[in-house]
Amino acid sequence: MKRLCCLILSAVFIVTAFSGCGFLNGEQGFRFSSVGKDAVSITVEEILSYTPSRPDAVGDYFKSRLSGNELYIYNAVSYAVDNGYTQIEIPSEYGSSTPEGYTKAITFYSCDSPFLEHNYTQDGTFRLTENQSATSKSYSFSLPRNSTIFTNEKNLAYEKAKEIVDNIPVGLITKKQKMDYLYDYVATNVKYIKNVNGYSYDTVPIYDALIGGRETICDGFADTLILLFNLADIECFTVEGINNKNTGHVVVCAELEGQHYYFDPTNDANVYENGFKSGFYYALSAKQLSSYFQSEEDFKGDLPVCPDSRTSQKADVIAMGDDDNSVNNAKSILEREGSVNVYFADSISDSVRQNFGRKLATAFGGSLINTTANGITGYAK
Repeated sequence: MKRLCCLILSAVFIVTAFSGCGFLNGEQGFRFSSVGKDAVSITVEEILSYTPSRPDAVGDYFKSRLSGNELYIYNAVSYAVDNGYTQIEIPSEYGSSTPEGYTKAITFYSCDSPFLEHNYTQDGTFRLTENQSATSKSYSFSLPRNSTIFTNEKNLAYEKAKEIVDNIPVGLITKKQKMDYLYDYVATNVKYIKNVNGYSYDTVPIYDALIGGRETICDGFADTLILLFNLADIECFTVEGINNKNTGHVVVCAELEGQHYYFDPTNDANVYENGFKSGFYYALSAKQLSSYFQSEEDFKGDLPVCPDSRTSQKADVIAMGDDDNSVNNAKSILEREGSVNVYFADSISDSVRQNFGRKLATAFGGSLINTTANGITGYAK
């Protein structure tokens, strides 16, 4: 399964001269600009107290783990994203002394918010420009895919997501029920784009997932899920990393009843497309996730403890072995529904799981497709 790499950012310093940019009434401020838009300067106080324009769709898990100048950078990015600015200039007094400080704050924002893609530059390289004059210095960087057309698509995706959440069936009232519904909505209504190298960067992944061709990359799956979860008042954020094929990937972490779990709607969409029920990558523990995904170094020490899993709650059959009763239960569901989700206890050996599959195929009377992920095995026609 090939995925678009969420590129590890490298940073480049570029030094230029400037004259007076970034100042407001003699006070040093944050300057925002974009082609076709008037530049604006925002005071330090306004940036520090800035509230997102769509607060119901954006979380603050990672923001709460930043301090000092990292918060100024984070809020400056938030302001730019909300208002469609592509160029951000930050006074040196409120910026970072290293490129890594900017990268961390921007990455953390992209994981709290569904409105900034994880590949937020066209080539994956973060360029930081040092602007100098005789009396002052500032740093600037670009969000090139944040112009008006992208802002419009983000707003349309936001409105569509609100419509989806507002139309959750009335009988689903608990957070767990809403989480189940929204996860299944993404996994069963959005397709993973196989030709990732041909993916267009002239559009927004959450727009593609909800309105466009309903086909997107892993960024679109993860950001769409946190958009829906946030609107349903479920604490969540995305996590960037590398999968077991050494390809960049993005997953979701969300809180339920005091416990955090990992969710991977991208993989479940592929499972669903292959004839299985979604739920193979639902509410994973950190141990289950680590079997195929490792987070980037930026997140070390900031991720919550996720010791348990609720994946078995999405299973049709929980098998403690390859006994006839479990096999026959799976056979009945296959005959009735055309697919079955079988969860094996961690203690079950690979040989027992394989034997379960052989017995199920014999009982069903036909060939079965099977997939294994994190101790979960599913069978379908």
